[in-house]
Amino acid sequence: MDVFNNAMVFIIGGVFIFGLIVLVLIERRRRRFSLSDQEFFAETWQKIELMEPRYAVLEADKLLDRALGKLGFAGSLGDKLKKAEALLSDRNGVWYAHKMRNRLAHELEFHATDHEARRALSCFLQALKDLGVLL
Repeated sequence: MDVFNNAMVFIIGGVFIFGLIVLVLIERRRRRFSLSDQEFFAETWQKIELMEPRYAVLEADKLLDRALGKLGFAGSLGDKLKKAEALLSDRNGVWYAHKMRNRLAHELEFHATDHEARRALSCFLQALKDLGVLL
């Protein structure tokens, strides 16, 4: 009988912890940006759209990092993206864009074409929309 009771306590505890994790994930999805945050993101995105595409990628990456931070995700942008993947409709696209940003920032010989940079910007824009940023 003790084995049965221990098993039941273990199962109930596991279900409880699983439920807490689900509630935390749901709450994260429900977080919304304040009106001032929305205005900041919209104004910054408008400036990004006016930039030369390769530089715009660098700024769009920063904007996504800020949005994820506002939603409570911590660490580097790579860490935040790993934690937020469930919220993103095009995970591969966001990683493509972020990796391009890293290459632009760290590899002197790397030069993205305007087409590649625009594709990355499109991925950043979709990620921001997925997170609830109204642009």
